[in-house]
Amino acid sequence: MPGELRYKKSLVRPTRFNVFGFFQTDGFFSKLILISSLSAILTGISYFLSAEEAFQMPVAQYLKLSATKLVAAKIIYLLAGLVIGFVKPVLVGVGGALLLWFFFRELGIKKLFLNVTIIFGLLLCVVDPLFKLPFQGMLHSNYVLSPLSLGVMIHRFSNNAFLLSVGSVASVITAIVFYSTYLQLCVISEKPKRYIFTILAALTIVGTIGYGIVRALQYGQLTL
Repeated sequence: MPGELRYKKSLVRPTRFNVFGFFQTDGFFSKLILISSLSAILTGISYFLSAEEAFQMPVAQYLKLSATKLVAAKIIYLLAGLVIGFVKPVLVGVGGALLLWFFFRELGIKKLFLNVTIIFGLLLCVVDPLFKLPFQGMLHSNYVLSPLSLGVMIHRFSNNAFLLSVGSVASVITAIVFYSTYLQLCVISEKPKRYIFTILAALTIVGTIGYGIVRALQYGQLTL
């Protein structure tokens, strides 16, 4: 069947089968809109559940919002989450395509987006948040470590923002993104597999360290 998603065959023989070929069939943009819509719903709910955390900030406490205004603020949070969640998969996909383009220029940004990085949006903006949502609801916080990451284990013995951030990236979702990207690039690129693996590994390591440094700076645990 054209456009059929052949996961098992693509994992066994990635050079023959397109890992995510269904994105290239008719209706690609409808699938992208579906991913963005799911991301919008999850992000909107997440923002709504974590609104109480934002109300504890000094600015909110100073304003002394009434009960009616608190409800209105929650709705605004929800709407903001819907908008942010809708555009997030597209931005993640385009950003990933631009990043990979520096090393796979022969493929072009459009081909990288259509064939590779759109899966980033599905996994990072839909699947991962789906696992985090129940914990965000229980803790009423938007800053929740993914249960699929090493961050949960690291949190048991350390509150260091750098370690927690690195641990949050070291997750099952990241591994799936890495592996699926590697497989797909092996299909559409003529670059050697060793080159593809090295580039992806380097980008993952540098990105993880950079994310950890930024988070540490935000929490004042690292100064420049």
